[in-house]
Amino acid sequence: MDTDQTDPHGKRKIEQDLQKDDYLRSFNKDYEKVENTTRILADYEKTIDDWAQSMTIVVNKNNNMWSKEKKFKLLEHFKEMFYNF
Repeated sequence: MDTDQTDPHGKRKIEQDLQKDDYLRSFNKDYEKVENTTRILADYEKTIDDWAQSMTIVVNKNNNMWSKEKKFKLLEHFKEMFYNF
């Protein structure tokens, strides 16, 4: 690429900042990794929530009512299992 470029008005020289370009490329790659990890964890959380909801339905059908506190503890337990995975 030509390093003697000028701005559109021809008043100053535009120099490439390779270090900044490398940093931005690296930042974008890291951002993509975080975005992918966040998406995976969100999928796990949705799966856990769906599972907990289905268990609530099963428990209610059997007339064994669980307290909200018990359901919350169970959900937290499974979230910990997946997040520590």
